[in-house]
Amino acid sequence: MDETLQDILNKKKEEGFNLEELESKINNGLKILIVEDTLGEFYQADAILKITYGIKTKSENVFELDLFKEYILNNNYDFIILDYDLPPLNAIDYLKILKKENIKTPVIVSSNLIRKFDIASELSKYDVGLNKKEDMDLLPKKILTFLINEEIKKNY
Repeated sequence: MDETLQDILNKKKEEGFNLEELESKINNGLKILIVEDTLGEFYQADAILKITYGIKTKSENVFELDLFKEYILNNNYDFIILDYDLPPLNAIDYLKILKKENIKTPVIVSSNLIRKFDIASELSKYDVGLNKKEDMDLLPKKILTFLINEEIKKNY
């Protein structure tokens, strides 16, 4: 049987980590910015979080660079899911803005190109997670693991 998101949280709490604040945030709904150039993939990512794993989300979609900058400067997101290939740009252009504005929101870059090109090495200077689009069903666990690790780094 697959490990549930609650199982992951409980396991970390049993290890002595205080994750009540994160658990409360998850139970009340994560505010997620999904940067995706196709609405179908935005809805797919949002549905996997909501339907498959029951995570309450307040998702917003944006892919224009100027609008992205406006959104991140005027909102506090719990997480950003960033498509790698956003013609004519790519995720690096968006990550540079986050770095320049000193925004520490956790990011997972999602792409079909992970196997075609070595984008992992290109992204290694940024503290981001990677997710292959064909593995979208793994996204919620990756997000939760990323958030737990960020919480642990911040508090321990």
